[in-house]
Amino acid sequence: MGFFDDMLGGNSAVVGQLAKQFGITEEQAREAMRHMTPAIGRGMQQAEKKGGMGSLIEAINGGDKDRYIDEPEILGKPEATRDGNIVLGEIFNNDKDVSRNIGGYAAKKTGLPTGMMKMMLPILASIVMGYLSKQRRSAPIPQSRGHSSSGGGLGGLLGSLLDSDKDGSIADDLIRMATRYI
Repeated sequence: MGFFDDMLGGNSAVVGQLAKQFGITEEQAREAMRHMTPAIGRGMQQAEKKGGMGSLIEAINGGDKDRYIDEPEILGKPEATRDGNIVLGEIFNNDKDVSRNIGGYAAKKTGLPTGMMKMMLPILASIVMGYLSKQRRSAPIPQSRGHSSSGGGLGGLLGSLLDSDKDGSIADDLIRMATRYI
């Protein structure tokens, strides 16, 4: 089971919490995740390549962010939004237009309100961080800011999670995942 399959299908409690929190169906929550989560993954990879993921790597390695997966009810607390906004700020260089564009894109694809998608995005970033935090148990993320191509750093873990066909490139996997549900 791959990264998105695990997040979208394997953990119905997380999807259920999102649905409850935003007053939508679980299928609508999955659709929103399908359209926004790949952008978070791409943002993390780009930021990691530029060496800008130090504090996020520390949070994943040393924090208790996996609680966002283990205890999905805390996704409705302000700390989940705060942590997600920190992630988004780090991966998108605090460019709020990127987050707005992601929310707008997801709104067009899902038919859900743009405002709702913008509010959901930081929570999804916390979910991704929680998933990566859980994965660190079996594959700790080095503290160095190595590039994805070195196999180290966040990019190495993220790349291995996203490269579902194991061809060494996640570009085709992200495109396939993003278009599979359109």
